[in-house]
Amino acid sequence: MTVGRAVLLLLAPLLIWLLSLVLLMAHLGILYFVQTRIVRGILDGKQLSLLSAMLGIAAVWEYDRKVVAPVLSAMVEPGVRHVAELWIIGILASLSLLIMGLTFHYSMTGVTKFNGRSSLIFPKPIYRNNPQVVRHLWIRLFTLNTATTFCVFALLPCHLMLAARGSSSDTPDVEAVWIFLAGLAIAAVVATWARELILNYPSQAALLAKVNYLVSANSKSQEHRISISRRKSDPFGWGRSEMIRVARILERLARRVDSGAGLGSHHPLAALYKAAADHMRRYCASPASLNSTLPFSMVAILISIEAVSISDSPTWRNYLTRHLDVFDEEGKPRALQTAPYPGRFKQSLIEFGRLVNQVNLFVQDSWKTIVIVLALAAFAFGKLSLDSLVGIAK
Repeated sequence: MTVGRAVLLLLAPLLIWLLSLVLLMAHLGILYFVQTRIVRGILDGKQLSLLSAMLGIAAVWEYDRKVVAPVLSAMVEPGVRHVAELWIIGILASLSLLIMGLTFHYSMTGVTKFNGRSSLIFPKPIYRNNPQVVRHLWIRLFTLNTATTFCVFALLPCHLMLAARGSSSDTPDVEAVWIFLAGLAIAAVVATWARELILNYPSQAALLAKVNYLVSANSKSQEHRISISRRKSDPFGWGRSEMIRVARILERLARRVDSGAGLGSHHPLAALYKAAADHMRRYCASPASLNSTLPFSMVAILISIEAVSISDSPTWRNYLTRHLDVFDEEGKPRALQTAPYPGRFKQSLIEFGRLVNQVNLFVQDSWKTIVIVLALAAFAFGKLSLDSLVGIAK
C-alpha cells in the first residue's frame, strides 16, 4: 500500500464526518428558522411569520430529500440506497417533530417544578413576565442539544462506508480496514471535542442548560446524585465539574460584555458575572462543597444568574449585587478572591505541557519494559531473531 493511499484512508472518516456534520447543521439552521416563525405565527399572532414558517418547512423537506439523504446514503450499495435515504429522511423528520413538540410543550405549559424527566425550567416570574423570551430560549436550548446529537450522528456515514468496503469484496484488505478504523477512532475523538465545544461555548443557551442541570440534580434524591457521580469519595462529584464550567462560561460572558463596553471601560454586568464566577470557584474549593446537596443560598444564586441573563427585571440583579458583594463603597467592582480561569488557548498549552511531562516521566520509569515489549512484538512478526531477543533481555 502506498503512503498516499494510507493517508487518504486515515483521513477519509474525518472528512466524511465533517461533510455530514455540515449538512446536518444546515438542516438544524433551517429548523431553527421554522420553529421561531411558528412560535411567532401561532402564539404571537403574526401571520407573516406563519407563512414564512410554511415556506421554511418546504425548504427543509427539499433540502433533506435532495441533499442530505443522497449524500449520507452514498456509502451503501446501490440496491439498498433508496431504503437508506428513506430511513435518513424519516429519522430527521421524527427528530425535528420531537424537538418542536418538546419546545412548544415546555414553553406553553410553564414548567416550574422538577418532576419525572423535566430537567430544564425557568423561574415562575420569568414565565409570567417574559413569555415570549422564554419560548425563544426553549428553542435555543433544544437546538443546542440537537447540535451535540448531530456531532455523534454524523459518524454514521463512516460506519456505512466501512460496511460497504467489507461487503464489496470477498477478500477485504485487512491493512486498509485497520487504517480506516484508526481514522474512524480519530474522527470519534474529534466529534467528542466538537460536542464539548458546543456545550461549553459561552452562550446563553449553554449557561442556562448547565444551571438547570445543577438545580434539577440538586432537587433529586441523594441516591440519584451518588449514581451520577464519577468519584464516589466526592459527595459533590455529580456537580463539581458542571459548576466549574458555569464559572468559566460566566467569565467568558463577562469578557464579551466588557469588550462591548469599549476599550478601557468596565461594564457593571460583567462585574456581576465575574463575582458570581468567583463565588462558585470559592465554593468548589471550600469544605462546604464536600456535602452532596447544594445549600439554598447557592441554588438561589444559580437561579438568579439564570434570571439575570434572560430578564430585564432589577430584582435578580439587586439580589446578586447584595449577596455577592459585587461593588465596594465607591461603586467600583471589588477585587476577586480567586484567580480567573485561563483562556482556552492558554489552558490548552498548560494541558499539553502537563501531558508531555507525564509521558516523559512514564518513559523514564518504564523504558526497559517498553523496549522488551517492542522487541517481543518484533520477534512475533519475524523482524527479530531469537538470539537478538535474548541479548536484549539480558
